[in-house]
Amino acid sequence: MTVHETKRGKGEARLSPRRAAAALRAARALELRASGLSYDQIARELGFRDHSGAHRAVAGALERAQSEPAEECRQVELDRLDRLLLAHWKKRAEPEHARIILSISERRSRLLGLDRLPPPVAPSGDWFLRTELHDGAILVVPPDVDPADGYRLYLEHKQTLEVQG
Repeated sequence: MTVHETKRGKGEARLSPRRAAAALRAARALELRASGLSYDQIARELGFRDHSGAHRAVAGALERAQSEPAEECRQVELDRLDRLLLAHWKKRAEPEHARIILSISERRSRLLGLDRLPPPVAPSGDWFLRTELHDGAILVVPPDVDPADGYRLYLEHKQTLEVQG
């Protein structure tokens, strides 16, 4: 029996050779689809019976890629950042490479949460709500204020500053 002919079933180990081979085949199908091949071409290339098998493999690979646990995704991203950093490190004295290295470092710090400050504490000991907005501004709202009201006040203040600016 080959890997592809191995019996399937509920009792099959999650990391069985057949499942591992199927996952590799699906990942390759996803790569081929991303490179522009049709499902029929992928089916021929990877030995699926027809285009629907290739489509299911691509859809499954996409679903698995999207459902990776956050920690695994974070580690993958950190590994990528490490490779980028190493690629530019030898030329760090050049301004363009120094800027790239700095942006990699900033991204790494954000990813690891190193730049997050704990929210300020109100005199009563209650925590303020601290939120980073899409424009990079930090909105700090006391516990007795509705966050939506705080955001509206922020937008009004921002518009006033832009008009005055």
